[in-house]
Amino acid sequence: MKKIIFSILSILFMGIFTGCLDKFEEVNSNPDKLYQTSAQLILPGTIYRTMNVYAEMNYTKLLNYSRGGRVAYAEIGLSESDINSYTTAFYVNILRDLLDLETQYEGIESAENRLMMIKTWKAFVYSIIVGIWGPMPMSDAMIAPNKLDYKYDTEKDMYIQIFDLLKTATERLNPVSANDDFLNPDPVFGGAARTNIEKWRKFANTLRLDLALRVENIDKALAEQQIRECMEHEDWIIASVDDMVQPTWGSTIGSDVSYYYTRLLQNLTDANLSESTYPRIGQYMFTYLRSYNDPRLEKYVDRPGYEDRLIINDTINIIRKSEYSGLDTTLNVISRHTVPYAPGQEHPGTPQTWEAGFDPNSNNGAGTGRYQNPYGGIPKKGWAYVNISFLDKNAKLNFLNWASACFIKAEVKLKYGIGQKSVQEYYEEGITASFRQYGISGEELNAYMAQDGVKWGTNGKGLDDYMQIYFADINGADNPLEQIVKQRWIAEYFNGFAGWILERRTRIFNFPPMLYNGSQGLEGSNGRFDYPPERLIYSINERSTNNDEYEKAIQLLQAASPKGDRVNRWGDNLWTHLQFAKVNPGLADAEAKWTGRVFVWNQHALQNRYGKTEEEMIKIAQKEFSQITDTTGLQIYLKYTIEEIIVPRP
Repeated sequence: MKKIIFSILSILFMGIFTGCLDKFEEVNSNPDKLYQTSAQLILPGTIYRTMNVYAEMNYTKLLNYSRGGRVAYAEIGLSESDINSYTTAFYVNILRDLLDLETQYEGIESAENRLMMIKTWKAFVYSIIVGIWGPMPMSDAMIAPNKLDYKYDTEKDMYIQIFDLLKTATERLNPVSANDDFLNPDPVFGGAARTNIEKWRKFANTLRLDLALRVENIDKALAEQQIRECMEHEDWIIASVDDMVQPTWGSTIGSDVSYYYTRLLQNLTDANLSESTYPRIGQYMFTYLRSYNDPRLEKYVDRPGYEDRLIINDTINIIRKSEYSGLDTTLNVISRHTVPYAPGQEHPGTPQTWEAGFDPNSNNGAGTGRYQNPYGGIPKKGWAYVNISFLDKNAKLNFLNWASACFIKAEVKLKYGIGQKSVQEYYEEGITASFRQYGISGEELNAYMAQDGVKWGTNGKGLDDYMQIYFADINGADNPLEQIVKQRWIAEYFNGFAGWILERRTRIFNFPPMLYNGSQGLEGSNGRFDYPPERLIYSINERSTNNDEYEKAIQLLQAASPKGDRVNRWGDNLWTHLQFAKVNPGLADAEAKWTGRVFVWNQHALQNRYGKTEEEMIKIAQKEFSQITDTTGLQIYLKYTIEEIIVPRP
């Protein structure tokens, strides 16, 4: 066969290679990118493209919508050009090639494993599409060249087709196959090594189980059928860090590096670093982590240098020798010091129709001044930016992690009584799995799991956010599902799609809406607040190229929605709930609840980061700065001062 020398992912990145090869050809490239058949050549390319579009949507939309992260420039808005690029990426650049590969390999006995990998990835891509848009083309998509009048399938029909793909894959993937039916290298499982078929089977079965929970609100019987079949092979579910679906980008700039590196890091300097474009941890995720002393915070965000940190007021106890008695005396004081993490505010400034309350300690106790935004004046490099490990050239992109697999089983056991272990065991395994993913020690894990709210079957009182409108409570004694869902959301950090799906299907969090201090200009918005979109709009191109089927798709969408909206944007809008979602309970009293409020800015989630005594401050701060051994060290590295002794009122 003819030998062609090139770097396949370079070609994919430049958009030159956009379709399948008609013939199997040998391809020589560098040792880590040796492909010998069409599947070896093309499937890694579709995976790479999937990673990029998934990351782009995460950065520009879903990170904010999941309430786990914050990219200020993205806000809530959508542009039709974005939607067109997303649908093109999925259907033209990914699914078209997968369909061609599937057609080539169907019926070839010696290519059974590769065919099942193709079906699994195809099912995964469609699971993203249906979770974002609702009814979309699937059964009729790309079945003939230049076909334009393709129909849209209902959500339920799409899930049934996806289940069929995944069931077929789990049943026919053969780990003991003696022939050469594998990928080498495998971009999902194995890196430069050959395919691990068992891990592909776990991927397919775990994804199917996860989607079964997603369709509970569509068809409970269908969901239970899928759950029971998946749990018949509990050993076919992700059970280690190595099993996780987390393909890795490459390290060759201009070829296969991560989307985030190209978008954010490649040309980043101190001068152009901007908190409006560089992703930060979100206020609500941060508040949950701080409420329960979660050591994963250290893994989720980068710690700024001591000179760039936010300075806050805190209340602590100190021990000083009394000038009168000469004895040690405990004093309650207001101190000032820096903190290492400042989360991204959702909407800085005062929301429209709201006003900050009066601070009784303002103006020398006169109480005539209003509370001030505690995040004012933060140095540009002082924010709690997403840890660079999530963004760097060869970052891993976690599509489906071990922790989530455990929490899925916990939810299944809770609702259906299916599974070899108890709900508590699955739940605790999920937390353990997340900690292991980030290399956190057993001692810290044990301390975390002993806390009320984290400990199974207990309630935990959390801190409030910076506007005192949301509390990070975890009510496990009252609602065990709440513990499972909230821990899964925390473990899915920086996976905006997973977090967005989780909240819409469960409505466990009941987050506040996104509050504005200026008009958003969105069709259907009241200009003062909006809950995150329930879906993305369809490509506007459909109105000119496939209008009849597009109109039918809107009818399917609205007919199945538990809370439709037929007015805005002729029914194809952001606010229509997808069929799998529960109705957002916050909508019932939104106008009254989120209009004309008096609120209090606060730093509660930032305070006592270093404990509640001066002694604790020294001990905890030493973990960051080994030079700190006394109050002098605190003064140098934390800019520590004592502002006022709090005298109890008579």
